[in-house]
Formats: sequence, structure tokens, C-alpha cells
Amino acid sequence: MDTLVTDRVRARIAKPRAADLLARGWTILGPAGEGMLLMEGPDPDLEPTPAPSLLAAFARPLLSRARTRALARAGGSPVFGAAA
Repeated sequence: MDTLVTDRVRARIAKPRAADLLARGWTILGPAGEGMLLMEGPDPDLEPTPAPSLLAAFARPLLSRARTRALARAGGSPVFGAAA
């Protein structure tokens, strides 16, 4: 399962909108004036970026070395489309 890395922001949110944001992972920090709540949650302006996968970080160097060895045995160039 991929997890997302996002920055968190604090904002004053109108009480009618609080339920929607709670469903999106925001938390209530306390009151922020009449009809408002101070809330914290993921920044809606940022595109969430996937956290690096441990499996991909482990497999990438292994696959790279296997590809390099296979190309060396076959006499091919390690760069696709390059002349040998």
C-alpha cells in the first residue's frame, strides 16, 4: 500500500465545512472565533507525492546490475539504441 507524503497546514474553517474536512483527514485543534474552528490537515494546494517504496528501493539496484550483466554477456551496449 502506498502512503502519501504531504505538508500540513493550519486554517480557520467555518463550522459547516468542518465535517467535510474531518472526512478528508483534518483534525480540530480548537475554537477560532464565532462560527469558526482552528483545524490542521494536508495542504490542498500541494500535489501529494508517493513515498518511496522500500521494495522499489531494494529491487532497482538489483535489476540494474542484472541488466548490465546480461548486456555484457550479449555484447550489447548498456545504453538502448547506442552503437556497440
